[in-house]
Amino acid sequence: MAEEAPGFRQPIKSIAVIKGKPAKFEAIVTGNPLPDVTWYVDGKEVTATDKTQISRDDGGRVTLLLTSVTEDGGNIACTARNSGGTASSTAKLVVREPPDFVQRLKSQRVKEGSRVEMVVRFRGTPMPKIRWYRERAELQSTDDFRIVTEGDTSKLVIEEVYEDDSGKFSATATNVVGRVISAAHLMVTDTTPPVTPTGGRLSTPGKLAPGASPGLAPSPAGAAALTPISGDLLPKGAGVVKPVAVKPADEAAPVAVKAGDKRPAEAKVGEVPAAKKVASEEDEQKTVPMDVDQAAGKSAGAGKIAGKGAAAGQVPGKGAGDAAVTRVAGDGQEELRPAVEGTDQDAKAFPSPLGVKAGDVTDSSVTLKWTPVTGATDYRVSVTPPDGKVVDPVGGLSVWERTVEGLRPGREYVLTVTAIGPEGHSGPSKPVKITTAGAAASAGSAAQTGKAEVISPRTGKKKQVSAEGGQLRREGSGDATVTSPSQLRRQGELITSPSQLRRQGTDDTASLSSFHTATGEEVMSISSYATAEAGTTEGVSEVSTVEEMSEGEEDELSGAPEFNRGLESCQVTRGESVRFECEISGSPPPTIIWLKDGKEIDEDNQHFAKYGDDGSFALVITNVTDADSGAYSCQATNKKGLATSTAELTVKPQKNSVHTHKPASQPVSLATIQEEVKDGQEFPTPGGLRSESVTDTGLTLAWLPTPGATDYEVSISPPGGDVQPPTGAPNEPLRVISGLEPAKEYEVTVTSKIGDKRSAHCDPFKVTTKPLGTPGGFNASKITDNSIFVSWTPVGGATDYEVKLDPPAGEVKLTEKGSTVPERQLTGLSGGIEYRITVGAKNQKGDRVWAEPFLVETKDLPTPSGTGVSGLTDNEMTVTWTPVPGATDYNLKVQPQVGEVGVPPEGPGEARRHLTGLLPGVDYTVVVEAKGEKRKRSAACAPMKVKTKALCSPSEIRSSSVTGSSAVLEWEMVPGATDYKLHMEPSDGHVTKPKKGGHVPQRGVQDMTPGKEYTFTITAVSPAGNSAPSKEFKLKTPALAAPSSISPSTVTDNSAALKWTAVPGATDYTLTVEPAGGEVWETQAGPSDPERVITGLHSGTEYEITVSATGPEGTSAPSERIKIKTEALAAPTEVKQATVANEEIVLKWNPVAGATDYELTVEPPAGDIVAMKGDRARPMRRLTGLTPGTEYKIVVAAKDAKGNTRKSETISATTLNIPKAEGLRAYDITDTTVYLRWAAIAGSKDYTINLRPSAIASVSAPESDMTQPERLVEGLQPSTEYNISVSAITADGRGPPCNPVTIVTKALPMPEDITLVHVTDVTALISWAPIEGAKDFQVSVEPQGPEVAATEAGEAASERVLRGLEPARDYWVTVTAKNEKGTSNESQTFSFKTMALSAPTGFKTSHMSDTTCVLTWTPVPGSEDYQVKVQPHGEVAVPTAGAGAPERHLKGLKGKTTYTVTMVATSSKGASAESQIFTFTTSELSTPSGLTVSDITARTLTLGWDEVPGAIDYIVTSEPDYGRFDSFGPSERPGRDVSDLPPGTKYTFTVVAVSKEGSSAASEPIKATTLVMDTPSEIEVLATKDTAVIRWKGAWMSCDNRVVVTKPPSSEAVGIVKLGEHGPSWPERTVEGLSPGTTYSVSVIAIGDRGESDEARASFQTAALPCPARLSAPTVTDRTVIVSWAATEGAEDYIVKVEPECEVVPTAGGPGA
Repeated sequence: MAEEAPGFRQPIKSIAVIKGKPAKFEAIVTGNPLPDVTWYVDGKEVTATDKTQISRDDGGRVTLLLTSVTEDGGNIACTARNSGGTASSTAKLVVREPPDFVQRLKSQRVKEGSRVEMVVRFRGTPMPKIRWYRERAELQSTDDFRIVTEGDTSKLVIEEVYEDDSGKFSATATNVVGRVISAAHLMVTDTTPPVTPTGGRLSTPGKLAPGASPGLAPSPAGAAALTPISGDLLPKGAGVVKPVAVKPADEAAPVAVKAGDKRPAEAKVGEVPAAKKVASEEDEQKTVPMDVDQAAGKSAGAGKIAGKGAAAGQVPGKGAGDAAVTRVAGDGQEELRPAVEGTDQDAKAFPSPLGVKAGDVTDSSVTLKWTPVTGATDYRVSVTPPDGKVVDPVGGLSVWERTVEGLRPGREYVLTVTAIGPEGHSGPSKPVKITTAGAAASAGSAAQTGKAEVISPRTGKKKQVSAEGGQLRREGSGDATVTSPSQLRRQGELITSPSQLRRQGTDDTASLSSFHTATGEEVMSISSYATAEAGTTEGVSEVSTVEEMSEGEEDELSGAPEFNRGLESCQVTRGESVRFECEISGSPPPTIIWLKDGKEIDEDNQHFAKYGDDGSFALVITNVTDADSGAYSCQATNKKGLATSTAELTVKPQKNSVHTHKPASQPVSLATIQEEVKDGQEFPTPGGLRSESVTDTGLTLAWLPTPGATDYEVSISPPGGDVQPPTGAPNEPLRVISGLEPAKEYEVTVTSKIGDKRSAHCDPFKVTTKPLGTPGGFNASKITDNSIFVSWTPVGGATDYEVKLDPPAGEVKLTEKGSTVPERQLTGLSGGIEYRITVGAKNQKGDRVWAEPFLVETKDLPTPSGTGVSGLTDNEMTVTWTPVPGATDYNLKVQPQVGEVGVPPEGPGEARRHLTGLLPGVDYTVVVEAKGEKRKRSAACAPMKVKTKALCSPSEIRSSSVTGSSAVLEWEMVPGATDYKLHMEPSDGHVTKPKKGGHVPQRGVQDMTPGKEYTFTITAVSPAGNSAPSKEFKLKTPALAAPSSISPSTVTDNSAALKWTAVPGATDYTLTVEPAGGEVWETQAGPSDPERVITGLHSGTEYEITVSATGPEGTSAPSERIKIKTEALAAPTEVKQATVANEEIVLKWNPVAGATDYELTVEPPAGDIVAMKGDRARPMRRLTGLTPGTEYKIVVAAKDAKGNTRKSETISATTLNIPKAEGLRAYDITDTTVYLRWAAIAGSKDYTINLRPSAIASVSAPESDMTQPERLVEGLQPSTEYNISVSAITADGRGPPCNPVTIVTKALPMPEDITLVHVTDVTALISWAPIEGAKDFQVSVEPQGPEVAATEAGEAASERVLRGLEPARDYWVTVTAKNEKGTSNESQTFSFKTMALSAPTGFKTSHMSDTTCVLTWTPVPGSEDYQVKVQPHGEVAVPTAGAGAPERHLKGLKGKTTYTVTMVATSSKGASAESQIFTFTTSELSTPSGLTVSDITARTLTLGWDEVPGAIDYIVTSEPDYGRFDSFGPSERPGRDVSDLPPGTKYTFTVVAVSKEGSSAASEPIKATTLVMDTPSEIEVLATKDTAVIRWKGAWMSCDNRVVVTKPPSSEAVGIVKLGEHGPSWPERTVEGLSPGTTYSVSVIAIGDRGESDEARASFQTAALPCPARLSAPTVTDRTVIVSWAATEGAEDYIVKVEPECEVVPTAGGPGA
């Protein structure tokens, strides 16, 4: 055969396995000669071991079997080599690990107002999803219950807890492999639990005692007295704790028992009220009527609803058989729903619910759970007989769980579940039978308060709790006959579990032992109920401890595996594929095994399993052959049990099948199938069509895969829609069809394809699209105490939406966008209420689709308003607002987060805060949130933007060179200031700068008034901004002279202007005019200016005038008198051109007093002279009809009524010859501005802009160059149409207007002042100046890609969040404002750069002590160092791993002190944003030190350490966790004796000090190793003159002993050591060959499997006497033996040893015989 290079007929395939399970890879190798095959895992060659099996058969099939996968998976490669070359096939091994909690929840008991953290650490592959629950209702992360999950740690943080928060909390970890639960209890008390007992009544007539079990009748007057139990609070580890939901106000104190305390407790007699006696034994099973609320509902109330004579929960007018279900509505009121009959088989819109299970069965309630039914929006529970009521779950009506309450004790019930939806309902589920616990409480019963004793087993793993009932006696009678306790309850629930609780007792006593594992801090309430002739009474005992949650508690959440949907038998054609599917529930998650004909199936390329994260499991068999026929089973196993589902697979032959000629055991490759199809053979059609999801416009279609298919073709009838593979893979048996019409039926068929070959069409599959899509994507924003803004994703085809609230409240309002827009404003709501909001979409046909409800809680308090700022400087400010009613505190948020917020002395409820430590010249955004009692909150107010001053205020102002009119001021230099502004009051002086420049902190002040006080303030100036004004500085000049040098500057016919020399210090001047008349006017310079104008004088009259100066010191003497005389008529003055045009001139002049008319003389004569508005006395005339470009000479003459005239001087005026402006256009139009441009006109020096309608506008030229043919017009009105024209103005005048242009201004101004509020490596928050009237903003980002989202403030808020940014990258942003009238212009481009690194997160502390701790966090990728800030101050030390390690050692801390930490990650590329604040509190106790280990043996050792002041106990931990720890007796140092340790083991011990306030950090570890063997002891030697028998106390687990005898001082061994008859492990040896009368030393060393012990030594001396010889027994009877031997010379006595032992006595010859 010719040489053939290696190849793979069947390559290996990627698989996923569960950790610990086997993984099998197979391939079929071809080639000649037969290739050598090598397997690799992650590049390393694999060899056959006990964990790795490699096999090969003659057909070229090679197999790699990894018997137990423990690693994290990897890359698998199979390489085939021969002389022709090399070929490889690769695949991936994915290892999945079930979820598990490394650190579980611990129960806690805390005081109200405390901060609580519940933490779990978890593992699993893929990473599990964590969900948190309280009393089985899922929690979402809020401000009150904050959920933080980072890495492998998740925690629930409650910043401030209240009594209402008490309850059972749990966390679940779920991945595709399974689900695990950890639960614990939180108990919140308003005070520290009492430690002394208090007596009191257990119940009162007509009422149920708080905490008592529902259904029990009030106790009669003759009922037995009760004995409360007293004691001390339990230490940690001593007892079981469970939370008590309702605690009686007058109940007996909680039981307090110390571990091992056997002393009897004192008893007090309580009182039991009277009750009605039961008439007969039959009546004892009836519940005594009580007007009280029972359980979670109202028993009496249920009867009232049903009507007189009807059973509780029964609908009026119906018999007992007509069941009705009472449901608790969202507002706490009850409503009745008719029970589902389930008999209409034609109206079933859903399959019946499967897997209905009953749990938590008590005497009055039961909880049902089942598998969810797709499409169901509600479920109804039917109860027979019709007792009780159904309580809806917190998560909504679609949750597959219900609790039935108000059932009768000891009664059997049948329950069914029916699914309900918009299209109808299902049939009822399979019935579930339950029997409630106990029996109906009789009126004549009595209960006994017991006591609780805690027994701590030596293992420390389990805790026992026992509650013993005392003897019941009837008051006033000596009769003590009672029945044994009829009920024992824990937490009010009947105890029925024999595995956890064992009940013992006699007729008059009862005890209860709980083998429940104590976990965390709980309170277990043990209740006993005993029945006597007199009645019933109840006693409750509580036991407290702190320990981890028990396995028993975990068992409450566990369940045996159960098939919610089992396997179904099927028949397929040879060559097709088949898929067995099932759904399984169970906790812990069951292990799944697939079997064929009872044998486990090995997964390969033909048989492989699939797992879903919803509890679904599937076995897929491709290319089915005849050998695949048989019985297939799915077996699910967990610690709770086993479940199996089995189905039959029948394989039938297919004519012309391409696979019939293949061997049944040999898989066919894709290449072979494709080659056969090319040869013209047929291949199977697709089968198993199904729709996995259907919407109004599309669906997802799936089917069983066709072997070898490279593509599929989907046909739709009627034609329409777009068909796409979901992942772009055409051979995937799945298609997504979009673009369909709503509420329309389609017929779909599928054809398989291989190349250009096609299979036959499969059987058609019919599906109808939904009439409308379901609303989704809900978002609630702008939440206040009385309103919510709700929006959602638009639903195609919807013409309106309907919104419902539960509880009903307020008003649902449309927004301005109309009813079709998916948003509504909810107003008129109540504060602090959680509303269930349901949205329904409607179309024109009346179809309506309702979404799942979602929950939104309104704020408790009104939103703060009226925010303002005072006292603003460069580093501080005071923020104030209007007080909020009910607010006890306020939360002030400042961005950027710099500085400190100070609470006013009046307390946190005061509506102001003082901010210090701010940065200069920074824009801050401030929002205020009100806070009230018990987590009451308001919404945050509208952001207020404040910018701090750029510079600090000048200080230490001082004066020098002060005179009556001048002074010099100096002050301390302000860093960064380039100039200073000096403000003086009054401002009558003149300020001069020094010659060195304005930056010098000095100014001269001139022209001040003598004797006057001035107030100065100074402001520092820089390009970055100004400082706040300095503190006021006062200066008084040293006072007034009379005015002098008075003279008239001008005199007319009715006025005169006077001037004089200024008087230093004068602030005003007073003029006296004789004869009296006229008015005195100040100049524009003010009253201190030495000049006045007198008007209203009479023409041709003489006046005398004096002047007096006035100042702070008083008034000066009058000046010398001067005389003036007015003119008879004044000449017109200041005749000038008001306007000049081509054919027109307008003249104006100063009015002449007394003039009644003006006459103009014009040369050359031309045109008309027109008085303005016909007023001849008005000093203005218009000359019209002039010739362009002509010069005119003009004289104006004033005339009075008497005929007096006076002419002005001649003036010249030339008309213009200016052309019109051309090419006028408008651009850059905003809401208030427009830019104009036109063709320049030669010789023009300015232009006039004409507006119609007229507007108070500002017109400016570029760079103030008025000759430019361009203008900016500002001050226009938004959304207004204007006609605009331009006239040129030359040196000669103004030209005619041009042809106008029409514009319409924008609706809104352009956004400005864009600022970067906050930026990280991937997100940014930008803001800009608010724009009044803007309803939305459009933000454009370059480069494109980031997501732009509105903040919680809404779309109208001038801020946006940018997400999905790239680190260390520059971005450019523009903003456009929008409202219903239009848009603004796009803003100027704003640029920013993202941070190079992400902010550090995941902070944790460890090794906490009173002065030190280790801080760690999640590493920031790319970081090279971290900057850590600690407040109050503490030393931050870098670890040995370097500055880039995510760890710092904090030193120099103070005990019991709360510290805050912030951090910034840095690298050469840049830094991150500052992390969120992390807080921790140091321990009050110092860390134990001075640890020592002594007295080490193979099984024991002794620990000791230095005493820690304040410690009342110590906790010792060991690693590994073995041994028993016993406290010392009285000792100078604290310590523990440690016993029961395995020999030869290395241990690490740490010690934690404990006090009432808490515990210290763990000590530095100390290590010790137990001995491999115990040292032999108690050596005993029996020596003769030449031999010795050596015996000792043997060492445990020794297998041999080494005995060495030496003769001191030599260390060489002497003698011959021989074993005894019991072997080497026996503690005895015989040594021969010794010398008589010699001293020897013997050493013994025990030898075991682990090694050797220490040496034990002893000394002995051989006897000087010879050994007795010729030992014989001459006389032997059944009970005696006489032993004799040869006499030994010198012997006075003999020692005789007998084995087994017996009595040895001397004979009559005495001891020496």
